[in-house]
Amino acid sequence: QRKVINMILIGAEVKCGSFTDRQTGKEIEYNNLMLYFEGTEELENPESDNFAFGRQVHAYKIKNEADTLKSAFKGFYKEDDSGDWLKNLAGVDFEIIENRYGGIQRVLEN
Repeated sequence: QRKVINMILIGAEVKCGSFTDRQTGKEIEYNNLMLYFEGTEELENPESDNFAFGRQVHAYKIKNEADTLKSAFKGFYKEDDSGDWLKNLAGVDFEIIENRYGGIQRVLEN
């Protein structure tokens, strides 16, 4: 069962580097794009002062590679090193279709 959520893109950052695999001792490189979305539904909690108010923020990690981004952001993704294609999507209301692992399968404009 895939989940569909309406959210607004509020930020993104690239996280890359490497780490050592404890089992093999090999160096493993990673290059991910972190995407931050704000839910469109207000959080409700009238009885308590200890909880957040406003809207929930969702973070997704997706591989920062052309094929993965092309498939998730069909029609939006443009191959360039500036990241302008993504900057232009800030504040846009999207429908996020999650894959079975809770990651991004597809991003559609709402």
